[in-house]
Amino acid sequence: MKSIRIRNTCLIVAIVGFAGVSTAQSPLTCGALGDPGFLLGQDAHDPADPDADIMSSHLTSWGTYIMAETVDQSVDPGWFDISSLTVWGLSLVNSGGLTNCDPTGITFAVTFYEDAPGEPGTVICPSQSVPAANIPTGLQLSVFDVYQFDLPVACDLGSVGTKWVTVQSEPNPGDCGFVWLSGTGGDGTSLQDAGGGWFSRDNDRSICINGATVPVELEKFSIQ
Repeated sequence: MKSIRIRNTCLIVAIVGFAGVSTAQSPLTCGALGDPGFLLGQDAHDPADPDADIMSSHLTSWGTYIMAETVDQSVDPGWFDISSLTVWGLSLVNSGGLTNCDPTGITFAVTFYEDAPGEPGTVICPSQSVPAANIPTGLQLSVFDVYQFDLPVACDLGSVGTKWVTVQSEPNPGDCGFVWLSGTGGDGTSLQDAGGGWFSRDNDRSICINGATVPVELEKFSIQ
């Protein structure tokens, strides 16, 4: 079994390269292009994959971190009207040591941005505080339970091109913090801000984007 290596500024930022314990066939996949309501996705790493990692993105008493991931609209000729996101990760608390934390009732702040470039720039849709539907996957990374979090967010991204999204768990009574599981299918990197500005991190973050695609020719169409 590989040892756990922690990338650390003050507290946990990521557990990198740890071969987790997979208790079931991994269900951590998005839809496929052409599926109704599916726009874009980056499937999660199986927690047993040695390339899997996790990155903190939470506002808790034990640390404030925020992760950003790109939304590459250039892969589609239309523009996106987003209605929900799905992300995968852990819910942890640090009270003298990291342990699983019941995510029931926690909310997430989700914000969409223009590209700066290379990092989040102008806000497209202001931060939305949304409840999460928390679905246990039956999988673990090390001894930590992996959850699917379905987030009902709405944003019209408005134009083709690279955009950004941040997903961060908000303060909650259990002091649970969201730790975002890595994924595949993007540019192979993501960004994290631990209070000192954006820094590049290895691996994409796992995310599915759902909503509607409107053809470019209808972008400025309106009914009077």
